[in-house]
Amino acid sequence: MKAFRQFFTFPALTCFLSLLLLFLFPTEVLAGAKNGLNLWFQIVLPTLLPFLITTNLCMELGIPELLPPSVYPVFTGLLSGYPVGAKSCADLCRAGQLTQVEAQFFLSFCNNASPMFVLNYLFLQSLHLKGQLFLLSFLFYGSIFLSGAVFYLVHWKELKEAKALRQKSYKDQKKTPAAEPAPAFFPALDASILTGFTLITKIGGYIILFSILASLVSAFFPVSAPIRGLLIALLEITTGINYLSGLSLPPALFSTLALASAAFGGFSSAAQTNSVISGSGLSLFTYIKYKALAAIICTGLCILTLF
Repeated sequence: MKAFRQFFTFPALTCFLSLLLLFLFPTEVLAGAKNGLNLWFQIVLPTLLPFLITTNLCMELGIPELLPPSVYPVFTGLLSGYPVGAKSCADLCRAGQLTQVEAQFFLSFCNNASPMFVLNYLFLQSLHLKGQLFLLSFLFYGSIFLSGAVFYLVHWKELKEAKALRQKSYKDQKKTPAAEPAPAFFPALDASILTGFTLITKIGGYIILFSILASLVSAFFPVSAPIRGLLIALLEITTGINYLSGLSLPPALFSTLALASAAFGGFSSAAQTNSVISGSGLSLFTYIKYKALAAIICTGLCILTLF
């Protein structure tokens, strides 16, 4: 009886349903897996792996300890892409250089699509709006920073107390004997490369799985094409935006859907984020909540400026 009840748990049902889908819809699963693999190999791997190795190397060598705690996650998060910003916040939280609420605050707006993705794929290839790059950048990044501002307003007392506690802890640490020296460069580089490939492989697995889900939604979900495209974008933004670009949508509507989807990031990016913040105490639910808020703000800004 106990074994029978365990069969109806969420993990067991998920595994059973996944196997059923693999056998019932092999063509769609294969197409989604190919799309996910191509996305990972051609775009994510070459653009993200160098950032993963570099951020790992910085942590191994203790570089963040030389910078203000607020600089490192903002710098790496805004210049790299999912999930490097989240990894930077989690690493600093584990190292004690950011408190949990501070790391959660930076996570609310530092973990985004890379500038290369936003500029090249979203703005130029998908939206084809070369003359409105400043406006589009304002709509995209403005919504993200406004979401972070809301987090600050909601948690400002906790953030103020956490900052005072961290500064006191830092002063106490300066009075203690110096810590062990950072490891030598090449051993640190070896460890960083190994960690980087482990993370990029895990990210590739999530991208392939969510691309398969997007392929199944695209093939079988009985809704209108724009809603289907939005659902796909909520799962995996690159596949969803590509689907939306093939529809005959008014430019303002397409821009709104694409920008809002990119601001949210998709559940594939959320799964990647969860893989790097695991064990840090940071909340994935809080992260998703503020990414959804960024998407809502972005939608409102687009309606005010584009329609």
